[in-house]
Amino acid sequence: MPLLHRKPFVRQKPPADLRPDERVFYCRVTNEIFRDYDDFFERIILCNSLVWSCAVTGKPGLTYQEALESEKKARQNLQSFPEALIIPVLYLATLTHCSRLHEICDEIFAYVKDRYFVGETVEVVRNNGASLEAAVEAGQLSRVWAVQFFGLRGGFAKECQLPDVREVDCLYNGI
Repeated sequence: MPLLHRKPFVRQKPPADLRPDERVFYCRVTNEIFRDYDDFFERIILCNSLVWSCAVTGKPGLTYQEALESEKKARQNLQSFPEALIIPVLYLATLTHCSRLHEICDEIFAYVKDRYFVGETVEVVRNNGASLEAAVEAGQLSRVWAVQFFGLRGGFAKECQLPDVREVDCLYNGI
């Protein structure tokens, strides 16, 4: 739910004594019902004002609709974040001494971009051009000690032979 002046927005509940045949004003943006046109009009003006912020990212200066879209996009990005990186990234965040969020993000990214973590999914490109999806068991950029390769057969993951590491040209991060 978008934030109004940095506080959670609470929708107005429909009146308890609302009759089925009563004429009302419906605000599509917030999904609210108003008996009085002035209240409805004020809500429309408020929704179109740049006083809203995204509850997930904290981005200010949005309309209600823009804040909803920003929250939806941020949640999708969070859902697509690799599960194997959640614990290492959170741990790194506790070790940083930066005070600004963008500095923390930059510092963590600079550390993570050249490293691979246990459980992370990576794409391995061999000298012959074949690419394989792999899960890192242990390793780092300069040396890969063991990588578990998966091939799909009948929709099930099947463990395959580990190729010779010397045959691997590039290791692409799965982010």
